[in-house]
Amino acid sequence: MLAAEGNDMHNQWDDRSEAGHTPVYLVTGGKGGVGKSMVAMVFIDQLRLQGHKVLYFETDTANADVYLCLERDAENAPGQAIDGVTMFTINIENGNSWAGMLQLMESHPDHVVVIGTASRTLDYVREYGYMLRDTLPLLGRRLVTLWVIDEQLDSVNQLREHLEVFPDSETHVIKNSKHGPDFPFYDGGDVHGAVTAKGGLSLPMPRLLLCVVNSLYSERLAISQALDVLPTVNKVILLHFRKACGKMLEPILVRARGAAAAE
Repeated sequence: MLAAEGNDMHNQWDDRSEAGHTPVYLVTGGKGGVGKSMVAMVFIDQLRLQGHKVLYFETDTANADVYLCLERDAENAPGQAIDGVTMFTINIENGNSWAGMLQLMESHPDHVVVIGTASRTLDYVREYGYMLRDTLPLLGRRLVTLWVIDEQLDSVNQLREHLEVFPDSETHVIKNSKHGPDFPFYDGGDVHGAVTAKGGLSLPMPRLLLCVVNSLYSERLAISQALDVLPTVNKVILLHFRKACGKMLEPILVRARGAAAAE
């Protein structure tokens, strides 16, 4: 297990007031290439903008794109995270790793947790998911799934299986379209109905031009870093995308703030 810890950011809220209510966000989806890494990067960026400290677990150890993009300086300080982020890579193919991850959550009670997954790890999420489901309430936390889909049927079918593993958790669907606004296998179907019935939201992911996406991944840049170094027009594009993502994710993030305020 590798660890990297960034400097604490100034928080807009007293983190202690959120201890016991901070969510664990599982960013996942049923197949490769649907945009899970970008959703994780965007979500972490929005949490940081709102003053949260973030504990990130990268479980895609074969292609740790998010982890690498969150490094402060890969050449001169490899493994050190950007400000406000503490991150670990973790192999979740055995139960001991899941136990270790939950212990780290317990030792960071003032952090919002984000877990990034690869499609190949879904079987292990199903096998060991009971540890999250049954342990998080004991830590005073709650699971929130951000399930990323495209227009294909298989990502919807695997969401159905996920809902069976976590029947009581909060699940939101991020609709990441590559071809247009229509999701014929999801919109109006039984899975959509099941998500909505439990209070879940189905939100369209804003699109980011490929030239900027390629820069983020090829240069290993977090969104905040990219806004410092990209060409001016790409900065404008990324700022527009960042604002749109903040608006899209606000209904989810406001629930976390509401839970903290209730306490």
